[in-house]
Amino acid sequence: MDISPFELECLEEDQHGPVRTTLLSLKYCGAERHIQHFSLTEDLAGMTSDEKISSILDIYEKSKKWMQKQTEKKAPITVHCLEGTEWTGLYCTLSNLFDQMNEDQEVDVFHAVGQLRLARTQFIPTFKQYEMIYDMLALYIEKFNLYSNFQ
Repeated sequence: MDISPFELECLEEDQHGPVRTTLLSLKYCGAERHIQHFSLTEDLAGMTSDEKISSILDIYEKSKKWMQKQTEKKAPITVHCLEGTEWTGLYCTLSNLFDQMNEDQEVDVFHAVGQLRLARTQFIPTFKQYEMIYDMLALYIEKFNLYSNFQ
């Protein structure tokens, strides 16, 4: 796709459940940059909580693997959902919290949500989403056994 002065090309695409992964090539003035794009392609409203949590964790794990493989300091990724804010906001919040948990072994959910809502007030609009954040954090700890070295 030519979007002068940019050229965008799809290099790879993979669909796993409701998560689509697309590798894009962005060219500008002779320079090329690869961008990994993650999207939720289904309305998650009909899914169970476990399926929703699994989808978000799947995107997080894939995005981390992508960034670790890259030689650039900041490997660009994009993440979006059908609505553009609800699940994207949940992903952004959880990604920040997972990173904070890995770095500091503690998290501040209220502060993390507040920081993101400064930029996008539509992120995490309901109490239900706050509950899901706590559920996902608990599953993340269990899945990756983060605190086993503190026992």
